Amino acid sequence: MKDLYSGFKSDDFLRIFGLKKSYDFFIEIVEQDYRYMSKNEIFRILENQNGKFYRNPKDVEAAGIINFIDEIEKIFEYQTLGEYENYLEKIFERSGEVDKNVRDKYFEALSEMVVLEDFSFDNLWKGFFNENGISASLLKLFLKYLDKKAISLNLEETDEQDSENISRYSINSFSAISETQKENLIFLNIQDTFPKININNYLFTKIQRAKMGLPVSDDEKQIEIFKFYQNILGAKNVYLSYVKNLDENIDSAGAVEEIKLKYAIEAQKNKIDENDELNFIKKYFLENVEKSWESRQIGKFIPSKLKKDLDRIKAEKVSLGYYSFEEMQNFEYGYYLKKMIGNTEVEKIEDKVDNLMFGNIIHGLYEKIVMENKEVLEKGKFVINNEEIRKTLKSILNSFEYKIPKEYLEFYKKVSFEEIVKSVEKILQKVMKTLENEEEIEIYSEERIKLKSEKEIYENIFINGMIDLHIKLKNKEILYDYKSGILKNKKGEEKKEKVVNAFKQLDYYSVMLPEKNGQEIERFVVDVWNGDIIGDTREKEEEFLSEKNIREVVKKYYETDCYDIGDVKDVQNYTYQTFKDVCRREDELNDENK
Repeated sequence: MKDLYSGFKSDDFLRIFGLKKSYDFFIEIVEQDYRYMSKNEIFRILENQNGKFYRNPKDVEAAGIINFIDEIEKIFEYQTLGEYENYLEKIFERSGEVDKNVRDKYFEALSEMVVLEDFSFDNLWKGFFNENGISASLLKLFLKYLDKKAISLNLEETDEQDSENISRYSINSFSAISETQKENLIFLNIQDTFPKININNYLFTKIQRAKMGLPVSDDEKQIEIFKFYQNILGAKNVYLSYVKNLDENIDSAGAVEEIKLKYAIEAQKNKIDENDELNFIKKYFLENVEKSWESRQIGKFIPSKLKKDLDRIKAEKVSLGYYSFEEMQNFEYGYYLKKMIGNTEVEKIEDKVDNLMFGNIIHGLYEKIVMENKEVLEKGKFVINNEEIRKTLKSILNSFEYKIPKEYLEFYKKVSFEEIVKSVEKILQKVMKTLENEEEIEIYSEERIKLKSEKEIYENIFINGMIDLHIKLKNKEILYDYKSGILKNKKGEEKKEKVVNAFKQLDYYSVMLPEKNGQEIERFVVDVWNGDIIGDTREKEEEFLSEKNIREVVKKYYETDCYDIGDVKDVQNYTYQTFKDVCRREDELNDENK
């Protein structure tokens, strides 16, 4: 699905394979977190959507995808290189019939690659920054090259025949670095998969190449790492630079980490900004330019105060879930931005399972167990059966077959399976203990509550939520919230802030329940990993969330003139971190308000 999604972004791909009519259907599948696809699964989706099993794919908009899968399955049956060649010729002919420009795009991309790879940077752009000699497009191309390639910058002083000492600078892609000893050496973009090796496995697989004695990527990588160490140990001064992106799980290369650990080296600078990059470019290109670089200051920043359009805000009907309320409370401008941006198109299909996906698995498991045994639970006659729990968990995991990368699915089945079964058993035992000797029991799992509360909350505000498990007894009600995140540290101690926030979420849900003359409401947070049920031990007033607190937050949002832009010191505020470069808090607030 990951590769197919990349293809669906191309109009040419859609035209060549007749997939244009299937685009909306495919995007719908992507938004449901599918990572794999088969014809049988498509038929199952269609059956659920339409209540009818389509045996004639021509009748549905998914026909293009089904035909495409048929075509792929035929390719898997090819046994000879000639069969591949014939198929590729057909694709080439098909693309020519559809759009003559398709082939040109391949050559255009190839040409750009060749030009970049063949660049010799020494003195190439001498005088490039002269007043009348600036080419913005070429500069962008060069910067793009620097940004994407692992490169080395060799700064040397060499003795020429005329005995004049001149500085010599050279920029090379890492693959082209020489083995000669350097005076000063800078490595840029040494991160993630460095050194990146591209071995063409089109004709032969990696295993086939190894059996025939041809080099594979592992062999080439060892050679490149050797060159890396050889250059570092041979140079007098070495500078290593890499990009760290926690959101995309990108960090320094393993080779860099090994050097840091072996020689006890610590990072000298944790952030490289645009000015650093600009200074690097200036130093390289302006070394021999007569006209010196003149820095220009950007004008003074004018605070906008982020004024609200209160008339527009008050005219909208808002349905406020707990997480949206939390954003409104902690970072109004972030809440506004997320609301204005709305649902965004999926940019890529990840090969990993995020916390939300795992949470969906756990919630699905508990919901299915509770609802399938609702009657016996309410009668207090439920008997915990490990085999039934295993059977239910297996069916839940199988239902995610097309949404979880196969290696993760195998991990859950082989490693986490029994741990989850044990935790479910432990939790159910505690719940049954709570229900002992109770005469009146009503159980609701994943109960959706939506309450219009114009008077209780604010003019046009609805608050809504979903209680994981809601038990009504004769004299009290019990609310459970399942948490799949880590609630305890390595010492087994509760992470207080996370636990308090979980209970505040239950406070929010309890506000939505109909009033019953002061009937007691108990709240419990369930740690689904180890089967612990955490009781409410809060004491301080600020650890609770009341209806009054909710009103105050909403009232502030709808009555103040400017957006609150959060606490810059709150590193846990994910929404603030996402939009900090947009709201520019340091510029918007004056010294008195910081």
